[in-house]
Amino acid sequence: MRNMALGVGIFIIIEVVLFMLLSFNLEVLILTVAGVIITLLTLLLINQSRLLKHHQEQMNHLRIQKIRELNEERS
Repeated sequence: MRNMALGVGIFIIIEVVLFMLLSFNLEVLILTVAGVIITLLTLLLINQSRLLKHHQEQMNHLRIQKIRELNEERS
């Protein structure tokens, strides 16, 4: 996650530098902002996907543990 945040930070810095070098044109500003927003949204989506996967794995582990406990009680 730290590497991804570093990559996003570098991307945003490059976008800002390109914006400053090219011009203060409105179209360039809109493209720069769109690039930054898309990058941040992608980062959030990846983070949420990882959290969901971790939660599902945890729930599966708890379910398996509960089944094992019930099987031990029956035996």
